[in-house]
Amino acid sequence: LAMSLQTHQNTAQHLANSSSLLHFSANLPPKPYCSDDLRRLNIRPAKTALKYAYIQPNDPYNTRWVVFDMDLGAESFYQFEDKMTATPNLIVQNPENLNCHYLYLLKTPVWVKNTGKQAPQAYLNAVRAAMTAKLGADTRYSGLICKNPLNGQWRTTELYSRPYSLD
Repeated sequence: LAMSLQTHQNTAQHLANSSSLLHFSANLPPKPYCSDDLRRLNIRPAKTALKYAYIQPNDPYNTRWVVFDMDLGAESFYQFEDKMTATPNLIVQNPENLNCHYLYLLKTPVWVKNTGKQAPQAYLNAVRAAMTAKLGADTRYSGLICKNPLNGQWRTTELYSRPYSLD
């Protein structure tokens, strides 16, 4: 790899050194959905929600993080390279089955409610659909919650520290 891989132990020290992880923590919804069991979601204050294995990365009004669910086992981690797509900011991997979530940070969040501009929403949806197809990501994944990159249950790797632009 031409880039350096930085795998985090999900500690405060590593959080301070990771702009993507810092951005994740600092920009959560005030009361995100969270859970340790995907069959039941809770709504908790962000500080409490950060303790859960799964968390809602985006607020209901805008998309700051574009997340892809990679259920390809051992092939999941480097699928972005194999398919020649953009490098994720974060990869959050299940160390048991090696499935992971790719998280891409957007420089400018896209407003996703009906009152927002339709063109950016449509473009984001087109990019998301194209990336899902190219990566072989789970097409049924809603993106509502993701593996929490700050939870010690997962193996979190920062590959790219700068946000992406949809321009």
